[in-house]
Amino acid sequence: MSDAPFNPLETAQATLTPLRLLVVDDQPLVRQGLASLLALEDDVEVLAQAANGLEALHLAGELRPDVVLMDVRMPVMGGIQATEEFRRRGGPPVVLLTTFEEVEDMTGGLNAGAAGYLFKSAEIEEILDALWRVHRGERVIHPRVAQALARQLRTPFRAW
Repeated sequence: MSDAPFNPLETAQATLTPLRLLVVDDQPLVRQGLASLLALEDDVEVLAQAANGLEALHLAGELRPDVVLMDVRMPVMGGIQATEEFRRRGGPPVVLLTTFEEVEDMTGGLNAGAAGYLFKSAEIEEILDALWRVHRGERVIHPRVAQALARQLRTPFRAW
C-alpha cells in the first residue's frame, strides 16, 4: 500500500484510454512531424502512419483507430475518396487536413462524410482539440471553410 495521498484526478486520468489515431499524408516530413507532435500527448496514441488513402484503409481495418487525420490530396487514393470509403465501411471518423482552400475539395470532403476539415497552418492544439471533439461525435469545420461554403450559397446574407 502506498503512503501517497489519494488523488481522484490522478486516478481518473489513469483510467482514461488514449485517443487512438492514424495519421495519413503523402509527404513524409509532414506525416512524421504530425505523428511525432501528436504522440507527445499523454492522451494520444498514434497507432500508425500511412502515405495514401488506400494504405490508410488497410491499416485502419487492422488497427481500428478512433479517428483518422488525413490529407486531402494524395496519390494512389486521395483523402476525399478514402473518407467516402471509410464512411461506406462504417469506419472511424475522418478529419481532413489540407493546405489548399479549394471549394471543390471542401464540399467534396464534407459530402464524403468528413467529420472535420482543417488547414495545415493550424496550431497543434487546434488539431488536438478537433480530434477529441470529432471522437466525441462533433463536427469541426474551420471558420475559413465555413466562410468559403457560405459564399457559395445562392441567397446572399443581408443585414436588417
